[in-house]
Amino acid sequence: MEFNSKVEYWVWKNSENAPYRGYYAIDGDACFNYPINDIRALIENRYLIKKEKGRFDVNVAINFAYTIFNKCFDVKDCDFCYDFGLYNNCEYNNRVIIERNKFKKIFDISNSHFNNDNIIPVSISYNEFSLKAKFDEISSNREIIVEKCIFSDEVDFSDCTFRKKIVIKDCVFKKGIIFNRTYFVNGFSFINNDVCGCINFENCAFGGKIKIFHSKGEIYEINFTASVIKGLLELNSLRSGIFLSEDSSIKLNNIFVEPNGYLIIRNINEKHKFTGIIRDIQ
Repeated sequence: MEFNSKVEYWVWKNSENAPYRGYYAIDGDACFNYPINDIRALIENRYLIKKEKGRFDVNVAINFAYTIFNKCFDVKDCDFCYDFGLYNNCEYNNRVIIERNKFKKIFDISNSHFNNDNIIPVSISYNEFSLKAKFDEISSNREIIVEKCIFSDEVDFSDCTFRKKIVIKDCVFKKGIIFNRTYFVNGFSFINNDVCGCINFENCAFGGKIKIFHSKGEIYEINFTASVIKGLLELNSLRSGIFLSEDSSIKLNNIFVEPNGYLIIRNINEKHKFTGIIRDIQ
């Protein structure tokens, strides 16, 4: 199925040919060839309530799988009252901007593929996530920037492959964040974030420059267990120190540092506790 305009998509969606007739749900073999540069390019007006300053309430769930977006995909200034799901091998071949939204239910872009490394970075900024935010199993060939977002529930970046740099900065994580089994090929910056809970990097591979700076909040644990350092990983705070509570720890169990890899940890507060063994790969 190929959709070259919103009207074409809406006609199909409400027809007998649509498996989920009347719903914004696709489960395979769909391709959007027109730009989605506004929520009104995707959602019919009957599901939208216009608010002040150009915002919209979106009163319908979005559940797309195995869907290709060949033009821009911009979602801005919306309050999503139902689940927002673009998962299971959705592909993005052009600009992606998700900004100034409130996701009141589950946000799920797991197993998405951000193709085309010549496009500007994926931007996920100034959003509020009330429930789970699922970013697991993402594959990206371009830079991703997550900035000034508030996450009130679990955040999962597990099993991802980031071939370009990913930047997460100035965000609030109220229940920690998980990166387990993720491969950072060309760098990662985790800067000036407020974290309550654990930061888990178990079984990760770190290439390029990895900067984990200026973290604050109540960090119970930073876990690097069984990770591989191929580049430079620096856990540091130049301004105020990464504060760990008395019962917290930094887990370094069975970290492997390759011949060209470096691990630097400094400016942690005096109550820090390190556990584990760091190994060199010969």
